[in-house]
Amino acid sequence: MNDEGNSTNSHRGEITIDRHYIDSIKTYEITEDQLTIVEAGSSGGTSLNFSVALYSVFLSFLISLLTTKIEDTATLVFFWVVTSVSFILGTFFFINWLKARKSSKAIFIKIREQKSTRAIRDNVKSDNPVTDTSAEQSENDTES
Repeated sequence: MNDEGNSTNSHRGEITIDRHYIDSIKTYEITEDQLTIVEAGSSGGTSLNFSVALYSVFLSFLISLLTTKIEDTATLVFFWVVTSVSFILGTFFFINWLKARKSSKAIFIKIREQKSTRAIRDNVKSDNPVTDTSAEQSENDTES
C-alpha cells in the first residue's frame, strides 16, 4: 500500500477503490436432476457436524466407563446406553456424510465434463455490448 495516498485520502475522508477486471467467466448449465443431487448433498455438512458431536459424546462416556468404577447399576446402564447410542448414531451420520460427499463430487465432475458451447455463443452479437470501464472517473476525481 502507498502510505502517501492513504494519509491524504484519510484526511479528506475519501475511499480508494482498487478495481480488477475479469478475463473470462465459465458458466455451466445443469439439469433438474443434477440440481436435486447438489441440493441433497449440500446438507452433508450437517451430517458431519452431528457425527463429530456424537463421537465426542461417545469418547467422553467411554473414557468415563473405563477410568471410573461405577457402583450404581442404573448409572452404569445409563452410561452404557449413552455410549452405545452415540456410537451407533455417530457412525450412521458419518456414513450419510460420506455418501453425500461422494455423490456431490461425482455430479460436479459430470457437470464440468459437459460439452462446451463456446463456439456457438461467441458468434452471436449482443444487443447490449459491454463497454470499457477502465477509463471511468468519479465526479470528485475530475474536480481535483
